[in-house]
Amino acid sequence: MHSLYEIETTIKRSSRAKGLSWGVSEEAGKAVRVLEQSKFQGLESFKRLIDLGLTKLNKLLDVGQSDTSNLCPIHFGIFFLDQSHNKDLHRIHKFKNINEPLLILPFLSKSAKNNLLYFCLLYTSDAADEEDSV
Repeated sequence: MHSLYEIETTIKRSSRAKGLSWGVSEEAGKAVRVLEQSKFQGLESFKRLIDLGLTKLNKLLDVGQSDTSNLCPIHFGIFFLDQSHNKDLHRIHKFKNINEPLLILPFLSKSAKNNLLYFCLLYTSDAADEEDSV
């Protein structure tokens, strides 16, 4: 068993080694720590994300961004945390694909608490989308 401090530090260092900035790496460490503290599988989720390759994932830079496929959950979460005070975000948004969505929960929770927001996350498989569009 590892201490929460060890988990957070390891995530920070490995994120930085994979090309993330120190600030983003620090937020990733905090997020995984919160997940592990809450008995979620944050380390395993982060490992799968690292195996995908962080540099291959898209960053969410704007809510109106046209390409919302293959999104990085860390950058996605930081975007919502940083922009949650913006009234333009207080509406329904649809995103195509967020890798390892478990990792966005600490960010959304914190932004909801800070700005009295709520989130409703829905998952649809590609097969269900195809059936609905026919």
